[in-house]
Parts: sequence; C-alpha cells; structure tokens
Amino acid sequence: MKFRKTNYNNRTTYTYKFATGEKSALAPGDADGKITADLIKYLHSLDDSEVYNNRKNCKPPLSDEEKDIIREWEAAHPGEEVSKNWTMSLDAFSEDADSDMDHSDLMREVYNRSHAENHVAARLREVIDEMPYKQRQAFVMVELDGYSMTETADKLGCSIANVSKLVTRAKAFIWEKY
Repeated sequence: MKFRKTNYNNRTTYTYKFATGEKSALAPGDADGKITADLIKYLHSLDDSEVYNNRKNCKPPLSDEEKDIIREWEAAHPGEEVSKNWTMSLDAFSEDADSDMDHSDLMREVYNRSHAENHVAARLREVIDEMPYKQRQAFVMVELDGYSMTETADKLGCSIANVSKLVTRAKAFIWEKY
C-alpha cells in the first residue's frame, strides 16, 4: 500500500517492493529489450493512481468535535486555511520522511495492537501470574526479557537443562490455560 509517489528524478527505472521487503528493479532494455520506457512510465502511473486512492480513501470523516476545533481555529486565524491533512499521516511513523515505505505492515500492526492487545495481553498476563514462581521467572527471563538460557541459569542458580525444562513447562502451561 503506497502513500507517496516516486520522486520524479527516480522514474527512469521502476522498483517493485514485495511484501517480504525484497525489491526488484526494472530498467528500459531489461528482459531482452521487452522492458521499455513507456512500460516504466505506465507502471509509475499505476502507482500514482494507487497513491491517490489510498490517500483519498484512508482519511476517515471528521467527527463533530474535530469540526468544532477546525471552526475555532479558523475563527482565530481569519484568511488562513486549515491543512488538508487534518488526520495524522502514517508518514509520521516512518523514520525516513522521504521514503515510499509500504504502510500496510504499519497499519496491520496498529490494528493488531489496538484490537488484539487489550484482551490477549491481559489474559496472557493472568496466565503467567498463575504459573509456579520458578517457572514464571524462567519464562519471563528467556521469552520476554531476552536472556539466554545460560544467563538465566546463572541468575536462577540452576542448570541450563533445568531452565529449558522450566520454559518448556511454562509454554505448555500457557497453552493449557489460555
């Protein structure tokens, strides 16, 4: 899902970005001369159309409260226009403001966090709290805090094999209780 057009200086070639993050570049003359400058231009025009539609359709309608805020701002700033990008742009979350980053992953992540995290994370916390103390310690250190089995064994004062068993039992406990 694209929200930004390709810079006009970079339109001599076409770069397709796969969902996996891989890229494939096409240039005139590639594929035994089957890739032409007109084809590259056509591909960019399709992207431009996608950008237009994404920007047009992804902006939710303003709420009554937002409309009131805009009216107040316009009253305080006569003769000035409110920015057309009233809702926060996804580009704000991109580290490189000039990138043509695929925002579908970001949108999926935002959706997942806002809808799933609330009840899933709360239930997971409850299940972890029900675990036996040593199991909980090992699981949290290895799976959540990122400690290695060796580091966890040293901190808990037990063997690496014991930490492995504790983590395995903790995962089984989660599957059983969740």
